[in-house]
This record gives sequence, structure tokens and C-alpha cells, in this order.
Amino acid sequence: MPLHLTRVAFACRTLADIAAAAERFALRLPDGRRVGRVSSARFPRRAAELAGGSLYWIVAHTLVARQAILDIAPSPDGPGVEIRLALDIVAVEPTPRRAHQGWRYLDPAEAPPDLDSPDPLPPALRRELASLGLA
Repeated sequence: MPLHLTRVAFACRTLADIAAAAERFALRLPDGRRVGRVSSARFPRRAAELAGGSLYWIVAHTLVARQAILDIAPSPDGPGVEIRLALDIVAVEPTPRRAHQGWRYLDPAEAPPDLDSPDPLPPALRRELASLGLA
């Protein structure tokens, strides 16, 4: 099973914000495809295990969405790497997760399942409902 990454969606409060950021930072490859990208100063040591995995986004201390990882390449802007992502944003079952700097590995067994439809509730409200046993 492929390994996944988690990362805080800085300045994003909703899935629409994540999608807008993905479009804003999209990259056109030489073959004409458009992909999302996230830069990092460090190359993942377990990069080979990330093939077929996803980057899970954290909003308000909750995993809310994922994007498929396409590949990892040296950054054309200088030192570091680019993690290239599919532009499709997939909503996942909201799952509590502490915020952190940079990215962290996520074991496939801990990855939340995809939602059939995007969750219309804000993550903070979803978290409060879950704490009351209502979600």
C-alpha cells in the first residue's frame, strides 16, 4: 500500500479555498498537463513509497481533503523539491489531526476514507458535533 503525506492548508478554511490554491499554484508541464504543486526544502526519504499515495490537507486541526501525488521532482526555483499533485480535490471523512510544520508521513491504515459528497459543514462545527456524538 502506498504511503501518504499530511500538510497544513495554510490560510485555507474550506475545500473551495484548497481548490483555489491548487489552481493558483498549478504548473504546466512540458507535455501540456497541468498539475498542482507543493514545494519543500527537504526531499522525502521515503519518496519511493509515496508513488500512488496522496497528500492529505489539514484545516482547523482536521484532515478534510486529499490530492493524489503524481511525482516528486527537484524544484526549478532553487534548492528543494516539488511534490506534484493531481488538481482534483477529494473530500475525506473529517478526522482530527494536530497541526505541524512541513509535511508528515501518514500510514495507509490511518488514512480517512473518501466522502461520497463534499461535507457542507465547516471543520470546526463538524469537530464539535463529533465531540457531542452527533456526527
